[in-house]
Amino acid sequence: ETGTAKGFSSICMSRALIDNNINGTILTLDCIPHNEKIYWNNITDHSSKLTRKELLEQWDEELSNIIFLQGWTIPTLNCLGQKRINFAFLDAQHSKSSVLKEFRYISNLQEKGDIIFFDDVTQGLFDGVCEAVNEIEESYPYKIERLNFDRNRGYAIATKIKN
Repeated sequence: ETGTAKGFSSICMSRALIDNNINGTILTLDCIPHNEKIYWNNITDHSSKLTRKELLEQWDEELSNIIFLQGWTIPTLNCLGQKRINFAFLDAQHSKSSVLKEFRYISNLQEKGDIIFFDDVTQGLFDGVCEAVNEIEESYPYKIERLNFDRNRGYAIATKIKN
């Protein structure tokens, strides 16, 4: 996952692994350090700043599958040494060039049937993400399914259709 933020998506992905009895690890990265106390724009802000680790402490079982990494997306991805990425959730920087850089890195480590999930595919709010997804659909061997829940919330699921 790129763009950890509060860690909610990572917790959900981990829960899916657990519920389906799948052995896997979620690597999630963000420029915000995991142990830095900040306000998270949620209900816990009324009491004090928290670290992401503190914010997520009630999710012990889910946290066992997650590795939190701190850094900028592309330099950090280039240091990981992954051999395969079956599923990716992209939600970091929302410029077209950043999304395409993340996509290209991940695509090179995917095989037919692997998936990339794009958050914030919302025209008028995140045009860079939309433009990147359109280019991927036109130029890469991925089938794109768009999910538009309302005018402020859109996603895309890209499934690799050939190696």
